[in-house]
Amino acid sequence: MRGLTVLVHGATGGVGSIATQMAVRDGATVIATVRSESQIGAARVLGAHHVLLADAQDLTEQVRAIAPKGVNRIAEVDLSAHIEVDAEIIAIGGAIASYYSSTDRPTIPYWTLGFADATLRLLGSDDFAPAVKADAAARLTQALVDGSLHIPVTERLPLENIAQAHDLFERGHAGRIVLHIP
Repeated sequence: MRGLTVLVHGATGGVGSIATQMAVRDGATVIATVRSESQIGAARVLGAHHVLLADAQDLTEQVRAIAPKGVNRIAEVDLSAHIEVDAEIIAIGGAIASYYSSTDRPTIPYWTLGFADATLRLLGSDDFAPAVKADAAARLTQALVDGSLHIPVTERLPLENIAQAHDLFERGHAGRIVLHIP
């Protein structure tokens, strides 16, 4: 990814935080979006070069000011919520990788994406080929070993406290919650 510009929506979330760190590790310039000003520092700690508020009225203009020719890759946290912005900021030949959509049938701006020769990848982790999963596991493990990937675990609970873990998650607990089998 060296030399590419990557936009990571939801950069401080579970998937977004890993996407941010791995893109930085691979040499990309990372533009992160976050939901609140309180998350800006966390996105910077993850290595994001630029951090923008996801609900900014001028998000497209802010991204274009950073990447005038558009972004090469987009890690998408909610395709239906962001596809209009994504279509406006994707570079020619760029790719959008989406792992969630809040609606089952998002409206796709076909011609905007078509004229950008964009690729839309809809990801479901259960559907990857075994070799792809093994490669991803090896790359993530290496990043953990060399210290370029950090996953903050802030709560460790025994499996029998799974209801408590769920409650923490629902209340917006910061960091990851790990359940263990004693």
